[in-house]
Amino acid sequence: MVFDDTHLALWERGKGSTDQNLKDGTKLTVFFRKPALREAGLLPKGGIARFYGTAKIEKSGPVYEEIWNRLIQQEKDRDPQKKGFGVLIEVERAEDLDGAPLSFPS
Repeated sequence: MVFDDTHLALWERGKGSTDQNLKDGTKLTVFFRKPALREAGLLPKGGIARFYGTAKIEKSGPVYEEIWNRLIQQEKDRDPQKKGFGVLIEVERAEDLDGAPLSFPS
């Protein structure tokens, strides 16, 4: 999800290697695809963007709660005991599939 002007956020509920390897400072790439954004002229190449950034793990506190509150209900339903955690990703750059920088209208 878009958290603010410089961050993406997600809810991690895995129990495998992703969960074990994800910690503060981990470099991440988020692959996003939404063909309708290509049709609208907002994203090139099939409506695909890649976001590169650095993770901050949120296991309690106001950011943790805000990430949880913004989740779609289907995601909350998959973690009814709230055993997962929030990941706040500071976006360093965004690119299309060819590696060209993406810029978005303000």
